[in-house]
Amino acid sequence: MSGAMKLSVYQQGMNLVELLVAMAIGLLVILAVSSVFISTRSTNRGQEAVSRVQENSRYSFEALGRAARRAGFRHVPDSYYTDPATGFPANGSVDGVSFASGQYVGGTAAKFVIRYRGASDGLSRDCTGASVAGGTLVSESWYVSGNNLVCKVNTNAAQTIIEGVENIRFEYGENTGGAADSTRGVDAYRTTPADVTDWTNVSAVRTEILLRSADNATTAAQAYTFNGTLETPSDRRLRRVYTATFNIRN
Repeated sequence: MSGAMKLSVYQQGMNLVELLVAMAIGLLVILAVSSVFISTRSTNRGQEAVSRVQENSRYSFEALGRAARRAGFRHVPDSYYTDPATGFPANGSVDGVSFASGQYVGGTAAKFVIRYRGASDGLSRDCTGASVAGGTLVSESWYVSGNNLVCKVNTNAAQTIIEGVENIRFEYGENTGGAADSTRGVDAYRTTPADVTDWTNVSAVRTEILLRSADNATTAAQAYTFNGTLETPSDRRLRRVYTATFNIRN
């Protein structure tokens, strides 16, 4: 070699053992990351389901509470106050529930029905958001259909109010003291509507509602108690049971 030193550089690849070790380490890393991802996704799905069910319970009770407060409202004319029969005449059947003269609350264990009159200022709206003309007699039926809480106004088609409601149950609080008892307090809750002595003395409605998530959100089927009965579903949807009581003000 003339004057300059030549350097030889040799490159060597991994042998088979090193390649297998590297692949094993890579697979372990991928499995660990996948496990964390799946666990996080499952946790997020469960938290989202809990939040949605709780949100639907609040909306359901808010809607039912407004209905209970509307029951018996009669603003025009003034005679509606002194003569309930004038404001709420007898009706053979309102969505399958009979109403006597002066009665504005009725129902069954699975259906809550109210009657009211539109305010004279024309600002009243029914459960679907439609405007109600002053003095107009309106009936609203609340029940569960197709896993949704629905409301039916008069003879119109029922409209979905809240989704994800699997079941509902109503109990009617009766003031057995009648006209002599001005407190409007509840003396007995009637689990069977036929046991209500006088519907005009119903001063509260107690509601038990069963809500569920839109899809599977738990790792195993979760048992729940509704209407005093323990149930175990066949799916893995999240379910929650809530109760609330609403006073009939009018």
